[in-house]
Amino acid sequence: MVRFTPSPPTSWKALHLNEYALTEAVTTPGSPSLASDLFWEAMARVSTTIVQYCESRPWADRLMEYANFHVTEGTHMPVDLGWLYDHNPVMVTRWRTFLQAKYHTEEALQ
Repeated sequence: MVRFTPSPPTSWKALHLNEYALTEAVTTPGSPSLASDLFWEAMARVSTTIVQYCESRPWADRLMEYANFHVTEGTHMPVDLGWLYDHNPVMVTRWRTFLQAKYHTEEALQ
């Protein structure tokens, strides 16, 4: 079994602070927003590269599985820390778009 946990380096966070989840207190708990296409597409490329590397090794026929525990083993840290909503502008826009598509009117939402 190949177990891996790709996560961004500190330098990535410094360059892409706008890609992180934001709390009501306008702080970031250190986790990329679930709405960050930039981050999640990069992690998909990293994961693909890890699998391709392993498959190219002479021992590839002995691999049983890949266990990708993205960033924090599947736990979104803002939720784990008690924050229930990501105030990142990209997430807010996507949430509003979802609600409008699902409910169509404010009355239906209520």
